[in-house]
Amino acid sequence: MTDLVMRFPNGTPMQISAGTAIPNSLAFVLDIPKADTVFPICQVRADITITKITATIKGGTSYTFNVEARPAAALNSSGTDVLTGDLTADQNGEMSTSFNLATISAGSFLVLAGSGIDGSVEQVVIEIDYTSTVMTDNFATLTQFETLKKLVVLQMG
Repeated sequence: MTDLVMRFPNGTPMQISAGTAIPNSLAFVLDIPKADTVFPICQVRADITITKITATIKGGTSYTFNVEARPAAALNSSGTDVLTGDLTADQNGEMSTSFNLATISAGSFLVLAGSGIDGSVEQVVIEIDYTSTVMTDNFATLTQFETLKKLVVLQMG
């Protein structure tokens, strides 16, 4: 199997093969959070490894939270904290790379679990950076797709 080159939207090339960890991120805004807000962020489709969580607020002084991993069958129950300790976001932005549980299994939900608020926080902006690994089956499909693309280009040529 040969390697493929993937280009990110900014044009940066990355050589990929089966087992390559692809960097990704997701971001969301939570309006008018409460100290005890519990907010399902997303369900993870493939195994991921979280590498960084950043947060900033608009209004107020601070918002304290953790991200939990919860199995789909127990979405309404407490989960396992992703961060080693709660993150307290302020208007300057805060970041954590210290994890209690960085590897999240496919099918699990990521859930924001608020634990404190200081002042009248209007919004919390959170970004979760993570990697997902190119699986052998997916890579074979990508390789076949790239070969097909080359054949189409040659035939239309």
